[in-house]
Amino acid sequence: MSTRQTKNSSTLAVGIDVHKKRHYARVKIRQTREIISPILKIYNSKRGLDFLLEKVNHLMEKYQAKGVIFALEPTGIYWKPLGYALHDRGCFVHLVNPVQVHYKRKQEDPAANKNDKIDPGLICDLVYDGKSNPARFMLGIFRLL
Repeated sequence: MSTRQTKNSSTLAVGIDVHKKRHYARVKIRQTREIISPILKIYNSKRGLDFLLEKVNHLMEKYQAKGVIFALEPTGIYWKPLGYALHDRGCFVHLVNPVQVHYKRKQEDPAANKNDKIDPGLICDLVYDGKSNPARFMLGIFRLL
């Protein structure tokens, strides 16, 4: 995704805290950095992915957003199935360093501990601050390795 697309004022960021069996997601809009969705609990399945995309499409229509960035905190290998599934559906996927999420949490509230309901919002903020990188996916025969 180009810099122009990430700096569009009507871009949605979907921050996803990735886990083995279920993920937690939250959606923010760039214009106001306002959280526009409750915490979404997504199961690591096709049905869970369809639920997430349905919610995001609804929010895009409601807020007339021109684009969406899915940002994942890549912990272990658990982000790969979700990342590849989003990539295969034509979505822009960014990765945010878990250490940056940790320090952002400490910056926001020094007394805060790890919390699956807070982290997705922090991941969105890091995307809007330019602290994320586009995910690189293996294609073709390399994907099978």
